Formats: sequence, structure tokens, C-alpha cells
Amino acid sequence: SIEPGDPNTGIIFERTDIKKNNVIKAVIENVDTTCLCTKIINKYGVSVSTIEHLMATFNGLSIDNVRIKINAPELPALDGSSHEYTKKILNSGIKDQNLDRKYIRILKKISVVENKRFISVTPSEKLSLNISINYPNTIIGNSEILYNHSQTNFVKNLSEARTFTLIEDVEKMRLAGYAMGGNINNA
Repeated sequence: SIEPGDPNTGIIFERTDIKKNNVIKAVIENVDTTCLCTKIINKYGVSVSTIEHLMATFNGLSIDNVRIKINAPELPALDGSSHEYTKKILNSGIKDQNLDRKYIRILKKISVVENKRFISVTPSEKLSLNISINYPNTIIGNSEILYNHSQTNFVKNLSEARTFTLIEDVEKMRLAGYAMGGNINNA
């Protein structure tokens, strides 16, 4: 279940299948791994995995304070995108809070390069992304999107972006205990 959180509490996961020390805050310090999925873990070793689609929904809908109650170590795959989470939250409604949001302001260009991969962030008054991917000799191929953020653009153009994986990674994922609900219909 997804429930509104109190102002300034952030995004919190609660593992209801574990009786104590079962709360995990979705903060960068709790990210355990991002190989094959995004996994967060608290100081007691309690974790929740495959949070990336739900976190995309929260970001796309400007949701800051929420409590997610989950009875398993991994979120459902659903259709392999954030769209199902997005639809359900929009249908349920979003509770406005009477506090100003806090933002991180980028004051100068920041770039990180690692082998053939890079990311660059520049100051702007709005979120605009230019994303490209290149998997030669695969059905994915070379693709690029220019995205200017708004809730409408997120719902229509980004929330349906689905997970992809290379066939050689499927067995690795299963052996690591991930993507247990994954199949040809949602990835």
C-alpha cells in the first residue's frame, strides 16, 4: 500500500513481513546496489529491491512524502514500467501539503565520464533531459529522446518506458534473486 506521509518525512518503505527494524528510507545513503535493479537497505540489513519504477512515479508526479508498506523484499514488476503505479496514484489522488518544496540548485556545469558513458548537468530553471542509448547489433539499437518535464509529459511520454534486459543477463538476475516476476510480457 502507498500512503501519504507527513511533511518533510520523505519516501519511506516499511517491510510488513518483518516485525522490527523494518523501515528503510529512500535516501542515497541507503542505496546498496544498482546492478540489475535499485536496492536500498537500512543499517539492520533489511532491504527492498526494484524500487526504480515506483521512485520514477514519485518524481514524475512531484510526490515527496509517502510511506510504502510492502510484504516482500522486492516490489512487483507489474508491466515493467512506472505506468501502472502512476495510473493507480493518479486515480487515488495526491494530497497537497502546505509547505514549500526544497530543491537542489545546480550553479555550474558538472560532468562525469566513465569509459564511453557520460552525464552532464547544467544550470536551468526547468528539468530538461537529453538521453541517448546505444546497443549496437540488438533490437534496442541507437535511440535518443529530448524530454522536458511536466506531469503531463511524464504520464504520456515517460511513464510507459519499459525495462529491458539482454538475454545473457536474465539468468544472472534470477540467480541473484531479482526479477522473479519478470517475463516476456513485462520486460
